[in-house]
Amino acid sequence: MKSPVCQNSLSVLIPTLHVRRSAQAVALAAGNLKACLPPQLCRQIELLDLFPQQSPAEMLEMLLAHRPQLIAFPLYLWNRSQILQLCRELRKARPNLLLIVGGPEASADAENVLLEGELDGVICGEGEESFGQLLQSLAAGRTPVALPGFLPADAETARPVKPVVCRDLSSLPSPWLEGILPLTEGCGVLWEVARGCRFNCAFCYDAKGHQGVRPFPPERLSA
Repeated sequence: MKSPVCQNSLSVLIPTLHVRRSAQAVALAAGNLKACLPPQLCRQIELLDLFPQQSPAEMLEMLLAHRPQLIAFPLYLWNRSQILQLCRELRKARPNLLLIVGGPEASADAENVLLEGELDGVICGEGEESFGQLLQSLAAGRTPVALPGFLPADAETARPVKPVVCRDLSSLPSPWLEGILPLTEGCGVLWEVARGCRFNCAFCYDAKGHQGVRPFPPERLSA
């Protein structure tokens, strides 16, 4: 995996391509990732909202205008095709740009996603811990090696990566309480009350890697 241009200073962009413009268009996954970072890294992270009505050229221009060194996309079933196409265009425009994806679709099909998007790596599973470790390694000028749940593009051989699962959800800070996601009049608010699923349906990824439901502490929801 390529090393960032500048050590100790890493410009990171986390764009979310939503289903549509609505009160539910909240970048909860991106907010969760940013909330878990140490203050120095947190200040170097920007969140960006994208919508399907925007043209690929408009999205590309918006992303590059932030002059990021790394872009990390949350990948879902509904935005996989658009995001991976966008990643290929970013690769053409900025060959040295680091491109990472995570999320349910990335975790479920990591090797194919890696190739389709011409990516530098894929985070499998719940990414708060792995993403933080990845950024700290890159900011220090180190090549990430054997990070939990991380599949790099330059792995010598294709290998399945076990998705990471956070065993203690009480250790994760809330993006709402940390002020990462803004609260404005008329805005939508998404509450994450639990992770996982008691079922294990073949067509769904929610229970893969860890079967069962893990609730967030009631104290966090009350706060």
